[in-house]
Amino acid sequence: METRIGVVLVAGGSGKRMGAPLPKQFLKIESKSVLEHCIWHWIHILPQAEYVVVMHTDFIAEAENILEPYREKCSIHIIAGGAERFHSVQIGLQYMQHSCTCNRVAIHDVVRPIVREQAILAGLHSLEQHAASVPVIDMVDSMRVLDNSGHYIHTPRNAYVRVQTPQWFHFNAILEAYQQAYNPQFTDCASVYEQYFGTTVHTFQGDEYTFKITQPLDLALAEILLKNL
Repeated sequence: METRIGVVLVAGGSGKRMGAPLPKQFLKIESKSVLEHCIWHWIHILPQAEYVVVMHTDFIAEAENILEPYREKCSIHIIAGGAERFHSVQIGLQYMQHSCTCNRVAIHDVVRPIVREQAILAGLHSLEQHAASVPVIDMVDSMRVLDNSGHYIHTPRNAYVRVQTPQWFHFNAILEAYQQAYNPQFTDCASVYEQYFGTTVHTFQGDEYTFKITQPLDLALAEILLKNL
């Protein structure tokens, strides 16, 4: 069966932790917004994929202006998201079900704007053997767990990994998983999948470049990394 890729780009955050007047996806790294950097990386590697960008309704017009030049190169749909990330992904998948023809899907946070080719190819490769697969990277800091008495207890860091996006799924499987009711413990798409099917997802080695922009310092780091790609 021919593999047809869809990509849901989640860009509904408000960016409160950044302390900026605009959401993080519209902040600039050099002369381009985080959103533009993200879409550029994706379409440079997968120009034939179908893209659904899920955005807060107040910023759809801004996103349209940024992404309009890229519509000559690929299929991009911009739609309004929901109250939580779960709902935004759910809306994106439902839209893709009716408007696209994909059988494999990557779900990615726009605020991880650097998506290198090896990261995407690793995800595509994993879907040849697994219905759900997510990138993870090792912990490098010492770890402590806060107990009920307020004390920190040492815990081995090799028992933990950091989970990234893009997360990869067979489309019909993740669409079905997102039919369940929202749970605050759904912190990513993998947790939605695991809860619904009662199984764990496959993991593969992620990429340190695909870090999440959360603090102002992250913008400076992204600028440095982009200059060295």
